[in-house]
Amino acid sequence: MSPSDPLARCPRARLSGPERLAGAAGASIQLGSCIAQSLQALRVDGSLCLVGALTRQPIAFPAPHMIYGNLHVSGITVGSRQQQLDMVKAVETGGLHPVIDSVHSFHDLPEAFGALKEQRHFGKIAIEYD
Repeated sequence: MSPSDPLARCPRARLSGPERLAGAAGASIQLGSCIAQSLQALRVDGSLCLVGALTRQPIAFPAPHMIYGNLHVSGITVGSRQQQLDMVKAVETGGLHPVIDSVHSFHDLPEAFGALKEQRHFGKIAIEYD
């Protein structure tokens, strides 16, 4: 790995290769802090989700790998603590309630995941833990 290689700046990339993280085919969706490593862990047509902005440093990544792999990168923003508190207050005072599709016991967790995977639900799938 040369010093100009973006992976050289990712300590975890040196410890374990992305292919060991995601298997031979690669991951469909990757959440990661090291963009270069995360891009290499993706399968063809995979997606990388960047949550929030943890640094103001410029982002370096291997563009050819991203282009040839038809990879998708999207940013997900999160609000401030004050925005979260304001939202909770609005939900409480406005009488808003989540739509609960079904409630499963912890022992029926496979059934709950099955409903989620098959997209049979409308609203939240809740898990009760006794």
